[in-house]
Amino acid sequence: HNLDVGLNCEGTREPVWQFQLTRNVTNRIGVVQARPFPDSAWGTICGGTLGIFGKAFNDRDALSVCRSLGFTDVTSASAVVNTGHITDPLTGPIYIGNVDCTGTDYLLQNCSFTYYDNVR
Repeated sequence: HNLDVGLNCEGTREPVWQFQLTRNVTNRIGVVQARPFPDSAWGTICGGTLGIFGKAFNDRDALSVCRSLGFTDVTSASAVVNTGHITDPLTGPIYIGNVDCTGTDYLLQNCSFTYYDNVR
């Protein structure tokens, strides 16, 4: 492979989001984790309505997240925000809050949201 391409990229690095389900009840139900870059720790999406995470996560938002998880034929989705009923909550950074999908946003990456760089 002496002709493989190498790069020297200069400029601001924008997030390239990855998503996964963890604490799965099934392969369709679980807690959503996100990371902005492949070398970032997995973090979470805040769905709360208090403080800096001001907008509540809703079913339109859930639909876009499901598509971002690879469920391309999804027709409905339900938003379930952990309000303390998970006895062993995830730790790590909170990367995304104030998600606001319009219903025409196909993927979460196309929705309006606030990116928090390593809030805990």
